[in-house]
Amino acid sequence: MLVNGQQSFTLFDISGRNVTSRATWSLSNSDVAVLVGGPAPTIVAREDGTVTLRAEVAGETSEAQIRVYRDKLPMGAVLWREPKIPGYTAKQIVQAVPTANGPDLYSVEKNADGSTLIRAVHSDGRQMWMRKMNGPPSQQNQSNDPPPAAQPPAH
Repeated sequence: MLVNGQQSFTLFDISGRNVTSRATWSLSNSDVAVLVGGPAPTIVAREDGTVTLRAEVAGETSEAQIRVYRDKLPMGAVLWREPKIPGYTAKQIVQAVPTANGPDLYSVEKNADGSTLIRAVHSDGRQMWMRKMNGPPSQQNQSNDPPPAAQPPAH
């Protein structure tokens, strides 16, 4: 992030439920950034440095490290990264069909049991939703084509 920049955050449990409003949010260093409440907690960068954003729900915690730069991002800076879900490996990123309020991309992840996670994500890294599909896919869904919702409209 850059000084004076803002970024909103969302929080989901492993079942894909949005628990953003149930979380207790905190920052490790209020000199670097401040936390503004609302439906989606937002941090506002104030000073060059690193800050940790922490969310806690029912004794479980999640953290994000945020680096704030004064003037410009360094070459090759990572703007955002999806948090890893233990046991799952990223398999595919699919650009979404552009819509006014829809996601910008879908992330497809699989685990050793054949379960699949699909996450819908905005271009700024905020997750919209996540769905878990258990077990190996049926024969009809074993193609390498992107999910139907991510395919371009037919002409």
